[in-house]
Amino acid sequence: MWLSKIKAVIGTAWLYVVAVLVVLLALAGRRNASLREELAKREAARLQAVANRLQQQAERTRQASARAQQERARVEREIDAGKRDYFEQDK
Repeated sequence: MWLSKIKAVIGTAWLYVVAVLVVLLALAGRRNASLREELAKREAARLQAVANRLQQQAERTRQASARAQQERARVEREIDAGKRDYFEQDK
């Protein structure tokens, strides 16, 4: 009689242990999923920042190239017009 009650309590205890383990694993999986989601968001933000920085750098380079091309055209016009010597330094 006592032995069967002890066996029943041990059997019930194992069920509770298994249930607790299942709940803990489910919570851990959910936490890992949220961590992966947070890491993905951070990585996307970092990549967007890099893309923005490269785009700004490309725009500055394009503007500098346009200014240099305009200056070269101006100097060539002055040389063609005889207002400026090719070897003259800017002052």
